[in-house]
Amino acid sequence: MSKPIVIEKSVPTNKKLYSSVKSRIKKKFKVWPSAYASAALVKAYKAAGGGYRNESVTIENPVYRLEGYTTNCEGKISELHFGIQEATTEVLGEAEYRGRKVSLGKPFRTPSGPKKFSVYVKNPQGNIVKVNFGHKGEGGKKTMKIKKSNAARRKSFRARHRCGTPGPRHKARYWSCRFGWPSSGKGAIDKT
Repeated sequence: MSKPIVIEKSVPTNKKLYSSVKSRIKKKFKVWPSAYASAALVKAYKAAGGGYRNESVTIENPVYRLEGYTTNCEGKISELHFGIQEATTEVLGEAEYRGRKVSLGKPFRTPSGPKKFSVYVKNPQGNIVKVNFGHKGEGGKKTMKIKKSNAARRKSFRARHRCGTPGPRHKARYWSCRFGWPSSGKGAIDKT
């Protein structure tokens, strides 16, 4: 187990004013959240008379998870971005499906399954479901190659499957868009 950590964060004092300013600022920026949009939000909120107070939060059992990364001009990873949260069974990704322990949100190959990949996730009702996705092939034939390094194929797939709005996590389209055909090359973390 990890040592408990204390995180201090700034909390707006007037939540109603903050949410109205936030909705107004969100309309002005295409990308949310971004550094420019966040800075504009803080500036507009303070100009409208809002303020912030510091609040300490203790996380007893912290878990660090990869949220994304930044690449340089050559396409190589230059920074990793991690988030911290409390370790619960949901965060650790442990659950029970049909009497056995399974890990949530981690796609795996299904050699004898109905599709090429499967993943266990929690649906909105709180039940653990198995989502099958990917092209399996017919009979003894080999499955389709993904070839996600080809930008034209990747763009075509993402347009055909509407990956800009992939839908909920408990649907196959979400996992096909995120896992099989990420928006920017091999193994990229897709935030759409």
